[in-house]
Amino acid sequence: MIRRARKTHRPRAGSRRERHDANDGNDLSFLALGPSPRLHGAPIVVRLADGAGVRVRPLRASDEPALRAAFHALSPWSRYQRFLGQVSDLDAGMWRHLCRVDLRDHVALAAFTDEQRIVGVARFIRIPGDWSIAEVAVTVADDWQQRGLGTHLLEALTDLAGDLRVRSFVAHAFASNVAIHRLLAKAGPMTVSRDGPESTIVVELRASTTPSGA
Repeated sequence: MIRRARKTHRPRAGSRRERHDANDGNDLSFLALGPSPRLHGAPIVVRLADGAGVRVRPLRASDEPALRAAFHALSPWSRYQRFLGQVSDLDAGMWRHLCRVDLRDHVALAAFTDEQRIVGVARFIRIPGDWSIAEVAVTVADDWQQRGLGTHLLEALTDLAGDLRVRSFVAHAFASNVAIHRLLAKAGPMTVSRDGPESTIVVELRASTTPSGA
């Protein structure tokens, strides 16, 4: 679940993105793209190191009740870390927004248990004005944290971002949230700037692998 970005963030000078004109924020060729081939077919079955399994697929509008349940099942601390403040609920418009993804400018992947419980969500939303940058968020249920699920979700989301010509992720987090900093560092070279207790994280995404069927 993503807070509104406070400003457009750009990767540092001299980055790979800056050196390739075709990848700059004015390249609108992604508008001709349909959903990534990775989104076709059955959900992806992910098996964690401890043997637990989940099915990962894009969120749908019909998943709103399950997403609400997942939100309310989070501990107050997890919600505080995620939203950078105390949040007990979201308004109806925000719930609709979070579940109505277009799989191009707004992509959200959810991990479901066999009981159809959502235990993790990874999401990106392009930042208007520089379409090669997207704000990213990864949320994992308390009882599924530290098990590798967040890494699996971020890897899948990063591959989709590459297919859709997103070159950088930006995220906002508490500077003390070591877990999210370590997770995002797995996606590519990372730059962190601090503003009081909060940090803004910009990640240059590594090139994705070729999607099957492409």
